[in-house]
This record gives sequence, C-alpha cells and structure tokens, in this order.
Amino acid sequence: PREVDEFVYTNESFPEVMTKEIIPFIDDNFRTIPDRNHRAMAGLSMGGMQTQKIVFANSDLFASAGLFSGGLVIKNEEDDYSEVLLNPENFAKQSKLFFVACGTKEGMVDAVRAGGEQIAAAGVPIEMYIDYGYHDWTFWRHCADKYLRKLFV
Repeated sequence: PREVDEFVYTNESFPEVMTKEIIPFIDDNFRTIPDRNHRAMAGLSMGGMQTQKIVFANSDLFASAGLFSGGLVIKNEEDDYSEVLLNPENFAKQSKLFFVACGTKEGMVDAVRAGGEQIAAAGVPIEMYIDYGYHDWTFWRHCADKYLRKLFV
C-alpha cells in the first residue's frame, strides 16, 4: 500500500485504490469472508455513483451494491451499464442485490425513479427505496438500515 503522504485521491484513482488496496487491507486485518458473495458496497451521493462504477466493473469482487442518493446510471457518455441493468440474465450472473434510494425532496428523485422503473420493466430485480427525505445524513441513515436488512437476511 502507498504511504499516506504519497496518496492523492481523484475520482479516477479511487476504483483502483478500493480494489487493490482497501479491500485487501480489510480482508487481511478484519474477520471477513473474502469472496464476492459476502462482499457489498454502498455509497452516499457521489459515493453512490462510485459504488455503481466499482461494483459493476469488478463483479468478481462484489455481489451487491447500494446507491443512497447517488446518480443511477444506466447509460451515459462515460458509463454504460445497460447490458447489466436491462438484461436479467447478465444481472443474475453479476449481482445479487441492487438497492437504489432517493429522498422525495432531492432534485434528482424523478430521474432516479424513472431509471428504477426502466430497470424493473426490463425484468431486472432492483430494490427501490423512495421516501420522504433530503440529501442528508438523516435520510442516508434510513437507507443504510433498509439496505443492511436486505443484505443480512
């Protein structure tokens, strides 16, 4: 692992740092079951977007993803997850749980809801949690509760 004073974080470097440094560190230092079926990732806001990017790019490492007020990306100029999110067979190979949450007082709620409906209409299992809330810790605390209860069933 890099020395702390050498580390420079960027959105581009975070996926590599997560998969090559943070996960091995966690598995080496904590009592984990180090396989994809026992590993999940969730993120808040921009962390939700990073979660989606990292989980779908590293299906060998993760089986579940939680996006809490993060942009739900199906297809855009940077990322295209349509082969996973609009294809039930590919989704079943790659993911166990895809949990997407957004507060009704957030500006992106309509886009998140529409994306979730598009994914569900394609026959892909998605867990949507749209409830009263803002882009804040209060709402994210409820998201974490809902997501963790689904992970540890």
